[in-house]
Amino acid sequence: MSFAQAVSLTRIVPWSQSLLAEILETGDLAVDLTVGAGRDTLFLWQQVAPSGSVVAFDVQKAALVRTRLLLQSEGAPVFLHADKGPGGFAEPGVHLIHDSHAHWLQYDIGSPRAVIANLGYLPGGDRSVMTQPDSTLEALGGALTLLQEQGRLAVVGYPGHDGGHEEIEAVGSLLSGLGPEKWQGLHLRAVNCPQAPLLWVAEKKAA
Repeated sequence: MSFAQAVSLTRIVPWSQSLLAEILETGDLAVDLTVGAGRDTLFLWQQVAPSGSVVAFDVQKAALVRTRLLLQSEGAPVFLHADKGPGGFAEPGVHLIHDSHAHWLQYDIGSPRAVIANLGYLPGGDRSVMTQPDSTLEALGGALTLLQEQGRLAVVGYPGHDGGHEEIEAVGSLLSGLGPEKWQGLHLRAVNCPQAPLLWVAEKKAA
């Protein structure tokens, strides 16, 4: 069964993961800007294990707890970082950081092969805590700066919740403005379901 047959067309997260899986290899560095329930973090680790590293951020401790338990149940080595001190992020495994995605450039992480951001709020968590346009644009700007050549940034947005439309408009404006001489861009969305999630993928071209 092909990937397209295996999932619903409007289930955007599997599409985002598939497009990152194309370029990730064992030993790579990947960044998850919004841990959430941990599924993207686990996916990234499965692509870069056993010698790669994943660095993952979330402002909610509940998200990090859920993710740590998920990763440990799958046998992934997990490291918790409490401050912006000297990194240690090159050590193979998953590095969880309790901080906003907007602050990730303050950490000495390096240049990732892939970056993913799944916007909105934590499923089953506090819906008043969600990503915001300003902090998301700051985080994505950092990703565009640090991404390796031929690396990819994947962003999943949700227009259906309060503030979601404004955030996806901001993200769309940022990524659609990337110069084609340096970037390839993809925008995937349901044509007949305006409240369905949508996906952007940006790939940095080789110099």
